[in-house]
Amino acid sequence: MKGIIYYNSSYKNGIAQLKQIEENYKMAKISSTYSYYTRSRAEITFENGDNWKVIRAGENTRGYRWNIAYIERSVDLNTYRCIISPSASDFPFSAIRLWGEGTLYITNEVPLPF
Repeated sequence: MKGIIYYNSSYKNGIAQLKQIEENYKMAKISSTYSYYTRSRAEITFENGDNWKVIRAGENTRGYRWNIAYIERSVDLNTYRCIISPSASDFPFSAIRLWGEGTLYITNEVPLPF
C-alpha cells in the first residue's frame, strides 16, 4: 500500500501527520524498516510493505500513485482535481482523509451542467 501526505502550508505539518501515522502503526505492533527525514523529504516503510511519503501539493507532484492520501485542507480544489485525484489507484483500493485547517471540501456528487 502506498500512502502520501499532501501538504500546502508547512512541511512541519506534513511531518507531524507522518509521525502520527507512525505512532498508529506502532500501536498495531507494526515496526518500520526504513525511515528517512530531511528538510525537504520524508519517507517511511513498514514491515508489512506499506510506504508513506510527505509531498508538497503542486505542479511538480504529478504521477505519484497512491492508495491512501492525507490531504491538507488548505490545498485548493483545482490542485486536488488536476494533480492529486488522477494519481489515485482504482476504486475500491483508494481512500482520502482531509486534515488541518482550510476550506477544501470534497464530495462524490456529480456537478450539474448548468
